[in-house]
Amino acid sequence: MVAAPTGRSGGRKSRREKRLAATPCKAVEPGLTSGRYRPLSDHDVERIHQTALDVLEKIGVAGGTEAARALMLSKGCREADNGRICFPRALVDEVIASACHGFVMHGRDPRHDIELTGQRMHFGISGAAVTVLDYESRDYRPATITDLYDFARLVDQLEHIHRYGRLLYATDLKDEYEHDVSMVYANMAGTQKHFMLPLNSVDHLAPVNAMFDMVLGGEGKFRKRPFGTVVSCPIVSPLTFGHTQTEIAMAVARAGTPITIAPAPQSGATAPAALAGALVQTVAEGLAIIALLNFVNPGHPACMVLLPFVSDLRSGAFTGGGGPDR
Repeated sequence: MVAAPTGRSGGRKSRREKRLAATPCKAVEPGLTSGRYRPLSDHDVERIHQTALDVLEKIGVAGGTEAARALMLSKGCREADNGRICFPRALVDEVIASACHGFVMHGRDPRHDIELTGQRMHFGISGAAVTVLDYESRDYRPATITDLYDFARLVDQLEHIHRYGRLLYATDLKDEYEHDVSMVYANMAGTQKHFMLPLNSVDHLAPVNAMFDMVLGGEGKFRKRPFGTVVSCPIVSPLTFGHTQTEIAMAVARAGTPITIAPAPQSGATAPAALAGALVQTVAEGLAIIALLNFVNPGHPACMVLLPFVSDLRSGAFTGGGGPDR
């Protein structure tokens, strides 16, 4: 006599208990391997790169402080008849070969250290919103320094966010120095993870670094274990060095503080409407900044974040949503 089938072994209750007892599967972990999404072929990538080198060599970059221009010329760049600084291809190739290709983004707690090498991928947040959605009123209101601190505390508890970038601009602090120092303090008070810090003036860098040293317990300790990265974009698209951010970037390189640079031209406005052309310009702008940083401090730790966006041709408004290419 054959026994009747009893269905799936264990039943629903047993299966549920097994799932609850199992070790959770993490979808996101620090250092996941990236590089699988490749919308461009190797040939297309090489064409973009070579064309960017053509732009730097033949068109060059305008603007810049006198100190920056003098440094670039002393390192092998040339000044065109129209005053633009041009970068010989061989010089850019040399900079790329000798540039920093990996470093550690330290957390104040070593458990949150991020190793940036090869194709290791980490997740972070950033922004500069001037309003925030109030969870009680369900309406938008001006962002404050307290909101910035609260978001830092939230990120500190979110295991899948590996570093904190300022999400908001504290509109309640009108003085730029007060804003920068308070922003850095709010970040440090809120999270033990690595965080990003944009600055409004080169004069604010020394006081901020002094505060970092104070937190770590001695002069020069932040340089040995920097748990913050300065965010700066010396390039004003198209292909022009700005003044304030160029000063900041050069001072950051001299201080040895890691830096993230993020040229963000808008296709159809400050970059060619054709996306390939916009990408060429973005790469050229990023390489120009990397070259300047390495002229100041060879091998300086830097992240090149390329943010080519699109301008709404109906209104001229900025259209966000592009993913950064680090």
